[in-house]
Amino acid sequence: MLTPETAHSVWLADGRRLGYAEFGDRAGFPAFFFHGEPGSRLSGALLADHAQAAGVRLIAPDRPGFGLSGFQPGRGRIEWPDDVAQLADLLGIGQYATVGWSAGGPYALACAAQHPQRVAAAGVLAGVDRLGHLNPRLVKSLWRIRLPGGDRNRWAEAISQAWLRTRTAAGNTIEATNEAAATIAAGMREGVRESTAGVLHELRLLNRDWDFDPGAIAGVPIRFWHGLDDTLISTRHTRTLAARIPNAQATYLPGCGHVTLLTQHGREILTELRRLAT
Repeated sequence: MLTPETAHSVWLADGRRLGYAEFGDRAGFPAFFFHGEPGSRLSGALLADHAQAAGVRLIAPDRPGFGLSGFQPGRGRIEWPDDVAQLADLLGIGQYATVGWSAGGPYALACAAQHPQRVAAAGVLAGVDRLGHLNPRLVKSLWRIRLPGGDRNRWAEAISQAWLRTRTAAGNTIEATNEAAATIAAGMREGVRESTAGVLHELRLLNRDWDFDPGAIAGVPIRFWHGLDDTLISTRHTRTLAARIPNAQATYLPGCGHVTLLTQHGREILTELRRLAT
């Protein structure tokens, strides 16, 4: 899983390191993919083949405190768009799309709110903004990272298995394929490779109000996708949030869970975002 293409890093203006991976069509339209909680840049591999087919250059950065990215004490969500813009500048990218999966969803919208002149389209895939919208069993497992003396790798493995046990209400077993399961587990292990600071900070953010108004986003096409059989994250958040953003559109997919949203529908999602962006 760790290859030269998945272990890039740059130094930001404030001296922090930002890790990222690249997937898909290197000559395609650039889109930044934001991982869930827990997770890391390696989660972008779930969309690698779809990005190639859709003509999308998928760039997946680690948020502060995850993977290769240095921790940023006290950050909210609204600081992230500047990190992404700096990374885009360093990569020679002008306009781009943003794609946020799960807890990464709010960050895709934060970028659209903060840099509408650069974000050409934003997609939220099974997004979540509050711990109360997560499966309660998973929330309990997430907080176990605070226990002293715990092994981070064993915790990451346990969380990845919890994800797969709550795959879909319909019991769609494709979410538990060996390839998808290995990618999810690798992404979570990588997320806590240095420390648990990023995971714990993100959990606290999920208990706070947003530090930007998604309803004020203007001029950026916004699209939501959510599986109707997602038992990890309720569609309640997506339905409420999509109604707040002018001209946003939401697609709800029957028989689709939290992971199959990417593995089964990634190509159509990325194709639509590229169409909107170009």
